[in-house]
This record gives sequence, C-alpha cells and structure tokens, in this order.
Amino acid sequence: MMKFAKIILFFVLIFSFCGCATESEEVVKRPNIPLVRLIFFENEQIFTYFEVANIQEYQKLVPSIFSMPERPLCRVEKGLRGSGF
Repeated sequence: MMKFAKIILFFVLIFSFCGCATESEEVVKRPNIPLVRLIFFENEQIFTYFEVANIQEYQKLVPSIFSMPERPLCRVEKGLRGSGF
C-alpha cells in the first residue's frame, strides 16, 4: 500500500510541474508571415529537358488518351546520391 501511495504522490508532483503548451499566447497565435502555399524539398538530382528530334517515335510512346503537345519535350535526369558529389 505504501508503494502505491509513493507512486501516486510521484505522479501528482510530476504533473503539477508540467505545463500545457497552449497556456502561452505565443504558441497559440499563428506567425505574422504570409502563408506559404508551396514547400520545396531538396532534391539530389540533375534534370533537363530536350526537344524531341523524332516526333513519329514520340507519338508512338505517348498513350492515345493524351493529345500531342505543341512542343514535345523529353526529360532526362540523373540522381546524384552515391555518385561522389
């Protein structure tokens, strides 16, 4: 019984010193900065776009549900992870 009372006393003392983070007005209020709509993450890649040279081959590769773009481009990318950069 005494051990149980010590445990209860311990928790009462611990929780009396713990405060809720929302007590402070600073934490509750939103920062006075413009809302950021897009967040960009770092990307360890290099990529570039090239104009397609063989349009007939490009048309074969594009699924029929897509229309042919005015300026067909091809994306080429290389990941840098583990390449010594």
